[in-house]
Amino acid sequence: MTMANTPWAEVDKLRASILSEVIRRDYLEQMLEKARLMESAHGKDYPRNLSQAFQDLMYAESHKPE
Repeated sequence: MTMANTPWAEVDKLRASILSEVIRRDYLEQMLEKARLMESAHGKDYPRNLSQAFQDLMYAESHKPE
């Protein structure tokens, strides 16, 4: 059995996967908040579709099949 096929390697892969999902979700939440702040600060001069795009990405991330 090679090191890559050990149960510990699988656990490490799973941990890395969970961590990357948490980081991605946190990043999207931050970007959504920043987009909303920019919209409120700049009014009609700021494209409102950015916050909707980040919101759509967050929805897609949370509803993707496992």
